[in-house]
Amino acid sequence: MKSYYDFRATNEPEWFVNEILAHWWVGQENLEFQVCWTLGDVTWEPLTECKELEALDEYLDLCGVKWPRDLPCKMW
Repeated sequence: MKSYYDFRATNEPEWFVNEILAHWWVGQENLEFQVCWTLGDVTWEPLTECKELEALDEYLDLCGVKWPRDLPCKMW
């Protein structure tokens, strides 16, 4: 099942997420996710834009955690 990503732009087409591929912490407070889109694009998106995605729930399950804050901290 695909998740909907809301850009909050009224004239933009709907974008659908295939899956979340990875995460990384920017500093100690900001979490970003590598998102794979249906058209094949891959972008890094902040948690604030991903928190309602079904793909995030699936990613958290795969990582064995319940909450995004419980994801391992890998700083780049």
